[in-house]
Amino acid sequence: PAPVAATPAPIVCADRTGQWEIKGRTKNWCGWARKQDDTSAACASRSLQDDCQVTCNNCPSTTPAPVASTPAPVASTSAPIGGPTSNCACSVEMNDMRGEMDDMKSEMEMLRKGLEEVINSIASTPAPVAA
Repeated sequence: PAPVAATPAPIVCADRTGQWEIKGRTKNWCGWARKQDDTSAACASRSLQDDCQVTCNNCPSTTPAPVASTPAPVASTSAPIGGPTSNCACSVEMNDMRGEMDDMKSEMEMLRKGLEEVINSIASTPAPVAA
């Protein structure tokens, strides 16, 4: 009988969902990376390539089906992979800080409104009548 080629498992490419912690901060990091001006620098700065395959453009490539003949070896030449330039890293960090500042502004506004309600409640409470 002729050999039967195994069906390769489907290649899955997806972003991790939910929130997880990196460097002491918990958030949905794939969503964070998508919002950055330089997504590839954001992915590199937090090593998100495996967790955020779609966002970081890091989906595994498909493997061709096996063929009967032996293919000739292919020489692989690749350029060295360098880290993000200092400008890119700073840009990612700066955008991250801006997001945190926006979060803090929202929290401060909620606290201000709560304090204002307490002050108004105290001001509108009638003073006790002396007997």
